[in-house]
Amino acid sequence: MNQYPLVGLDKFKAFIKDTATTNDVLYSDYIARASRMIESYCKRNFRSRSYTEYYDGNGSNFLYLDQWPVVGTTAEVDLYDDIDRDFSSTYKFDDDDWVLSNNEGLVQLLDNAAVGAHWQTGIKNIKVIYTAGYDEFAIVASSNDKINFNIGASELTATLTAGTYSAATLCTEIDTQLTAADATGTYTVSFNNVTCKFTLARSTGTFQLLWTSGTNAATSVGDTLGYLTTANDTGATTYTADYSRPGLPDDLQQACIYQAYEFYLKGKGGGGDDRFGKTSVSISDPSGGTLSFATGGLSAEVKQMLEIYRRRNI
Repeated sequence: MNQYPLVGLDKFKAFIKDTATTNDVLYSDYIARASRMIESYCKRNFRSRSYTEYYDGNGSNFLYLDQWPVVGTTAEVDLYDDIDRDFSSTYKFDDDDWVLSNNEGLVQLLDNAAVGAHWQTGIKNIKVIYTAGYDEFAIVASSNDKINFNIGASELTATLTAGTYSAATLCTEIDTQLTAADATGTYTVSFNNVTCKFTLARSTGTFQLLWTSGTNAATSVGDTLGYLTTANDTGATTYTADYSRPGLPDDLQQACIYQAYEFYLKGKGGGGDDRFGKTSVSISDPSGGTLSFATGGLSAEVKQMLEIYRRRNI
């Protein structure tokens, strides 16, 4: 199974209007299959992760990395050019020797680069260590910026600062604001990069996350973090989110839902129609639209949604 699903199970279930848990494993498989197909079609990975890659030098001064968008600045990327492939610090570019276009994954050497203004011609003589992929969570004031919780006496409120965060920086912000609201406790907030689930923990003593009964339930960050907000979380020191939140653009997540929906229709959810012998089919989706599928491949709508994300041919 693809360990990097592109959408949370709850988002898919909301789309097909299924509130039961009977088929959750099957639906997760649909999402995994759809995620693999989408990344194969686009020839890239979408979820944020770390890479160590090697490229052939060709005498130019630019390089397109295999994955994008790149996370961080030149200070957070290690770049080398060593014809002998030892890659010692002598052959590492300084942060101000090159520029990085994050959204395109473009690396360009500057004329005054100490290691060289052009790549040496060689085989796998360029080494790049970097992090790339989507990892964004938006916190909007008075929309999804509150956590109401209780440590045993009365309701406390943590208010998150509005802004765009990575999973890691959002964990830090939540930790900071929980601690500010509860000076008696120590909190640990983490994000699992494989399952894409957040975990909130208090070092000692149980606490409650008041997703339903809290004063600010309507503007809680619960859904953004993947917590089921139709009930409070109570009686524990640690709570892991119920659903994945990959931090991807909405249209990518919707593309995955559409493709998983085709698998759903082929299975029992759609009456078991396997569409053998058909080259295409049009079906209605729960939102009232129509999807056109080339059977055995991505739907026309999904392909259209993915065009801006496909790997360029250079």
